[in-house]
Amino acid sequence: MASTGESLSSIGAGPPAEEVRAQMERVLTSAAFVRAPRMRRFLTFLVEETLAGRGARLKEYTIATEVFGKASDFQPGESAVVRVEAGRLRRLLVQYIADHAGDPLQIHVVKGSYVPSFHRSGELSGHAASPARAAADTRHALSQAWPAQERRMVTALSCGFTDTTGQLAMSDALLDALDTLHSRCAEIGNRHGGQVEASAGDRLMVYFGWPFALDDGPARALSAALEMIAQVRTSAQTLALSCRIGVATSEVITRGPTTAGTSLRAAVIGEAPARATRLQLHAPPSAILVAESTRRMTGAAFQFLSAGELDPDSGGGLAWRLLAARPNTTRFQALHAGLRSDLVGRAEERALLMSRWRLAQAGEGQALMLVGEAGMGKSRLAESVLAAVGRDGVRLRTQCSPQHGNSTLYPILQLLRTRLGLTKDSRDVEAAVGRVLKRSGSTEELDQGLLAELLGAAEADPVDMSASARKALTLKLLRRLLLGLSGARPIVLLVEDVHWADPTTLEFLRDLVEAAASAPLLVIMTSRPENVPNFPLQTNVTAIRLARLPRGDCAALLHGMPDAEQLSEPCRALILERAEGVPLYVEELAKLMLATHALDPWRAAVPESLSELLATQLDRLGASRAIAQMAAALGRTFSWAMLAQIAGGAGAGADLDAALDQLLAAGVLVRDRGDSSQGFAFRHALLRDAAYRSLHEPTRRALHAKIGDALVEAFPDVAADQPELVAHHLMEAGRAGESIPFWIDAGGRAAARYALTEGIAHLRMAREALASLDGEDNRERELSILLQLALLIRSARGYSDLELLSIYERAEHLALDLGKPNKRLEATYGLWTQAAGRGHWRRARALAEAFGQQVDALEGDTQLRIETLRLMGACDAFAGDFRTARERHLKAFELYDPPGHGPRFGFDPGATVAAYLSWMHWLLGEPEVARAYGQKALAAALAQAHPPTVAFVLCWLIFHAVCDEDVEAVARLNAQLQPLCEERECRYWQPFGSACAEWASFTQDGLPRHLDRLLEQADAFGEHYLKSCLLLLGADMCLSLGRAEHGLDLVDRASAFIAEHDERVWEAEAARMRAELLMLDPAADVSEVAALLKIAGDLAARQHAIALTRRTEQSLDRLVRRHRADGPSPAAKVMLNA
Repeated sequence: MASTGESLSSIGAGPPAEEVRAQMERVLTSAAFVRAPRMRRFLTFLVEETLAGRGARLKEYTIATEVFGKASDFQPGESAVVRVEAGRLRRLLVQYIADHAGDPLQIHVVKGSYVPSFHRSGELSGHAASPARAAADTRHALSQAWPAQERRMVTALSCGFTDTTGQLAMSDALLDALDTLHSRCAEIGNRHGGQVEASAGDRLMVYFGWPFALDDGPARALSAALEMIAQVRTSAQTLALSCRIGVATSEVITRGPTTAGTSLRAAVIGEAPARATRLQLHAPPSAILVAESTRRMTGAAFQFLSAGELDPDSGGGLAWRLLAARPNTTRFQALHAGLRSDLVGRAEERALLMSRWRLAQAGEGQALMLVGEAGMGKSRLAESVLAAVGRDGVRLRTQCSPQHGNSTLYPILQLLRTRLGLTKDSRDVEAAVGRVLKRSGSTEELDQGLLAELLGAAEADPVDMSASARKALTLKLLRRLLLGLSGARPIVLLVEDVHWADPTTLEFLRDLVEAAASAPLLVIMTSRPENVPNFPLQTNVTAIRLARLPRGDCAALLHGMPDAEQLSEPCRALILERAEGVPLYVEELAKLMLATHALDPWRAAVPESLSELLATQLDRLGASRAIAQMAAALGRTFSWAMLAQIAGGAGAGADLDAALDQLLAAGVLVRDRGDSSQGFAFRHALLRDAAYRSLHEPTRRALHAKIGDALVEAFPDVAADQPELVAHHLMEAGRAGESIPFWIDAGGRAAARYALTEGIAHLRMAREALASLDGEDNRERELSILLQLALLIRSARGYSDLELLSIYERAEHLALDLGKPNKRLEATYGLWTQAAGRGHWRRARALAEAFGQQVDALEGDTQLRIETLRLMGACDAFAGDFRTARERHLKAFELYDPPGHGPRFGFDPGATVAAYLSWMHWLLGEPEVARAYGQKALAAALAQAHPPTVAFVLCWLIFHAVCDEDVEAVARLNAQLQPLCEERECRYWQPFGSACAEWASFTQDGLPRHLDRLLEQADAFGEHYLKSCLLLLGADMCLSLGRAEHGLDLVDRASAFIAEHDERVWEAEAARMRAELLMLDPAADVSEVAALLKIAGDLAARQHAIALTRRTEQSLDRLVRRHRADGPSPAAKVMLNA
C-alpha cells in the first residue's frame, strides 16, 4: 500500500502539534482504545511519526516491524496483518468521532494511506457517506427488479418459415401469409409461457425461461413447437408455406428490458439461441430438431427419433427429431422412465398411505394430500403406493400444469382423453364418448352432449342450458364416470401438483372426496407448500407434510444409485452436505459429480435439471431478487450488517428490512439462530447457488470486490479471524495479487490451530493466485509459500509424501537463484525428510552431508549443528551403525537448549534426539538408560506443546516398548497417540501405532484376527521406513500361530525392503525370524537353520546390537534343545559351536 507523508509544518493549515497530541490523548484514553493496546500503540506511532515529519516512512514493512514486532525478514506481500489492523484502527476512529462530536479536533486515517490527517471539527463533510445518500443508494439497488445482465437456463425455439418450393418469392400475398403465421405462432409461444422476440422476415425466436424462470421450460418449448407445426399444416391449405423448428437449452447471458411499456425486447446471448438457429436451418420442412440438452431435460414426456450429430466437424452435438408428445403421464414418470425408483426412507409415511389404501379397499374412500417442497419425494412416495396396489386396483394418474392454471378441468380432461385413447388429432370423439357412457350404464343424450362438448368434439351440438347448470351436471357426470370404474376393483387416483390446479378442478376434487366417503376410492394429491388447496375438514382427508430425509437415508439413496461406487468418500460427504436432506438434490448432485468429476464447495455447481426449478423460486421475488443475489455473493450465511454495507451502507435500514422480510416470507431465507448479530441463511445451499450463478460475471466480480474491501475496512475483526474469507472475495473479484497475503495469513492461522487440511488448502490457493500474476518477479513469495506448504503437508500426511519431493526441489532451486542460504537449508532438510520417510537411506545420507556443508558455511546457529548431527545420526542408525548413531545423538542432546530451540524444521530437535537415543541404547544393550531417554523425549515434546513432535515421540516409544515386549506400555502409548493424531491431523503416524497395538493384543489373547489387522495397518503405513519392522512383527505372530508359509512370505517381503532401501536396522532379526519359522517343520534342515542363526549373530555383532545378539542366542538354545535327542549333523555341530 502506497503512502505519502509530509511534516506538519509543511501542510500549512494543519493544527499545532500540541493540539494534535492533546486530541490523541483523548482518543487513547477512551474506553474503546483502553481495551485495545495494539490500537493505542499503532495510533501513537502513526501520529508521532507524522508530527516528526517522517510520514514517508509509514509503509507496511515499517509498521509491521516497529509496531507489531515482526521479524526483519517480514514481507508485506506475504501477510495482511498491517492492512487488517489499519482497518480496525479506522473503524475505531470513526466510532470515536461519532461518539465525541464535541471534540475540537478529529484524527483520520483514510483508506489508501497510513499517514493520519488532522482536522478541526466541521472542516470535513465527506469522510463519511451521508445516511440519506446511503439510503438512496439502497433504494436504487432494491428498485432494480432485473439486473442489467445475468445468467439463466433458457430454452430457445427458432421457427423458420419457407414456401413449399424452398425459395421465398417476395409478394404481397406472401408477406400477408408470413404476418399471419407470425401472429399465430407468437400467440402459441406466449400461451405456453414463452417470450417472443420481436423478429421480422421468415424467422421467429421464442425464449422459455426468460424473463421469468419456468419449472418446465424445455417441455413447454417442445409442446409449443408441436402446436406451431400443426398450426402451419392447418394453414398450408391456403398458404403455400411450411416451417422448420429448432429447439435448444443452455445457460445464457440475458439482458433486462431496454424500453418501458408492456412489451419486452429480449436480449439473450449464448449457446441456446445459436444452436436452436442451426438446428432450424438443418431441419427438414415441417420438422422439429431438438438438441440433446433439451431432450435430456424432458425425459420420456416426448417421442424422439435420432437425427445424428449436427455439424460433426464443429462439435455441434447430437440432434433429435421430435415426433409427438407421449400420452398423458406425470412429470415424475416422464423424468424417471426406465430408471430405478425404489423408495428410501419414508417408512412411517408409506405405512400411513397403505393403511388408507386398506380402508379404501373396504369401501371407506380416503384422500391424502402430500405436501413438501420441490424434490422432497412426494411423487416417489405416491408411486410406491401405486406399485404396491398393482393389479388389486385401478391405477389412474394425471398431472396439473402451471400453464393451464386457468384451463377448466385440464388435468381431468387429460386423464379422460388418455382413458378414451384420444389424441389432439382424434376426429371420432362422439363415438368414443358413446362407448364410455355405454360401459357406465348411461344412455341419456344429455350426458352424451355434455361429455362430447367438454372433450371438444367438433360435431357436438351445444347443450342449451345456463352455464352454472351445465357446470354442475358436468361435474356430476365426471364424478359418476370415475366412481363407476370401481365396479370390479378399487381405484387409486393420483393427481400431481394440485397447487397448479384450475379452480374447477379443485371444486371437482372436493366433491369427489366428499362423495368417495363410502366408495372404494383412494385419492392421492401432491402439492408444494406455497399454494396448498384447502379441503373441508373431513374424517377421510389426511394431510402429510414431508420433512427432509435424515442423513442416513440420504446416504442409502446415494449408495443405491448406478455407478455410486465411483464416488469417493469426500465426494459423497460433499453431496450429502449440499443436498441437505432433499432426495432429488442428492440424485442430481451425484449425477453431476459422476459426469464432471468435480464439485467445489466454493463454486456454485447447480445441476441443469434443478436450475429452472430453483430459478422460479427466485423470480417470484421481484425487486428483492437483487438483494438475494447480493446475499448470495456473501455466502450461504450472512449478517444484516454485512449485507447493509454492500447494499448501501448505514442508510440501508427500512428498505433492506422490507426486502429481507419478503425473502423470509418466500422461504428463500431463514434466520440463522446461531448468529446473535441478526444473521440470515439461505434455506437451501442450492438456492444460494442458483442466485449466485444468475449474476453476470462483471457484476459478480464487482460484488466480491466490494465485499472484500468492506471486510477489511468495516469488519476488521472478521478479516483478522477469517483472512481466508477476505482472500476468497478478492480472488473472485479478479484481484489475485491482493488475495495472496490473506491466503498466507489464513494458512498460518490454520496451522497454529493444527487444522492442517484447511491450512494446506489456503496455501495452495496462495500458490494458485501467485501463478496467475504476470510480469512480476514473485520468486521470493513463491519460495516462502512453498516452504510453509511443505511443512504442513509433512505434519498432515507424513514426510514421505510424494508431493514433497517436487515442492522441496522447486524451493531449493529458488533459494539458490535468490541467494537465500537459510531458505536453502530448509529445502535441503525437507528433501532429507522425504528421502528418509520413504526409506531411501543412500539418498538421505547424501542430503544430510549436503545439509552439513551448508551449515558449515554459516556461523553461530547452534540448532543447525544439532539438526546436522541428528540427520547424520538417523542415517547411521538405519544403516545399522548404532554406536556412531548414539555418539552423534549424544552430542546433539548436549547442545540442546529447550528455551532457545524449537520445532523450526518441523520437529523439536531435543525431543527427537532423545527418542532416537532411547532406541539406540536399547539396541546396544542398555535398557535402563534407554527408558530414561524415552522419558526425557516425551517430557521435552510435551513441554514444547507441539503435536507433530509429540506424535513422533509417542511412535518411537511405542516401538521401543515393542522391542522391550512391554505390552501394557504399547497399549497405553497408542491410546495417547490415536486421539492426538485425529484431533491435530497428524494422521500419518496412526497406522504405525495401530499395527503395534495389534501385536500387543495378539501377545495377550493369541487371536489370529490381530495378524490380519496388523498387516492392514502396515499396508496403510505404506512403503516407508520401519516397514520391514512391521512385517517382521507379523512374521513373529505367524510363528506363534504355526503359520510357517505365511511367516516366511512376510520375511521375504521384509528382506526385499531391507535390500532395496538399505535399511539395516532389523536385518539381523530378518535372518533370525526365518530360522525360527523353518524350525516349525520337524523335517527342517538343521544345517540351514543353524547357518541362518549364524548370519543373524554375525550381523548383530557387527552392529554391536547386544539386544539382538541375545535374541539370536535364545533361538540357538531352542534349536540345540530341540535336536539334542538325536543330535544334529557334524556340519550343524560346527555352526552351533560357533
